[in-house]
Amino acid sequence: MTIKEAILAVVQLDADDILLDKALSDIDETLIKEEDYDKTLHEATVDLVAINVLNSLMMLADISEGDYSIKYDKASMLRRISSLEIVTGTVVTSGAVKDVSYLW
Repeated sequence: MTIKEAILAVVQLDADDILLDKALSDIDETLIKEEDYDKTLHEATVDLVAINVLNSLMMLADISEGDYSIKYDKASMLRRISSLEIVTGTVVTSGAVKDVSYLW
């Protein structure tokens, strides 16, 4: 199994090679040239790259043309991102605005 195949297995969606290369280069540029996936060496990196890939796919607009449409289940993707963030220890707080007026 290659590193790109491992990323796609974690993401569980199809992604373009260019997107995978960009996400890999953002985390570790040396892995773009590496072919073989070694779980002990690459598992954490693959999970981090998968988070980046899923975040990129979340930004894509839904496409509809006649009877043809492409839509992602964004709620499911967010759950997948959250679970990967917990596994990697990179939990990012939500960007939601919260009412903290009671503190004043």
